[in-house]
Amino acid sequence: MHHFSASCYDAAMYLAIEDNPNCAAREPMRYRNLGPAYPVARVRIFDRRDDGEWCAITGVDSGPDPWNTARVMRVEDSGVGTAYLVFGGEWGIRLRPIHVEGPWRFDDSDQWGEPYLLLTDSHDIVVSGPEGP
Repeated sequence: MHHFSASCYDAAMYLAIEDNPNCAAREPMRYRNLGPAYPVARVRIFDRRDDGEWCAITGVDSGPDPWNTARVMRVEDSGVGTAYLVFGGEWGIRLRPIHVEGPWRFDDSDQWGEPYLLLTDSHDIVVSGPEGP
């Protein structure tokens, strides 16, 4: 696993997540890509703990086997300049603390869904796979 970084790239990413069993809907958003997408193994978020919490992550689609790979790409954001967009499938992403094990499930109270995450620090992202960005 490697921490995420990306080289310059120019395209657009459009995200539109409708209300679904994983998460509530989010208004469509457009971001300018500044790098290619990489698979994500875990992310650190600060929503539940001030000192941060490392979480496992998966992408979520509709269908009988909804779990897929979450991805991250560096994007331009009007609020902070450069950010890291963490996204999944048509139903968003699902997270759980890294110390929680077991299968991904919608009815597990240790897991929660988000349409996507927009992170500002690359050190809060760990990509998976043998090739690093």
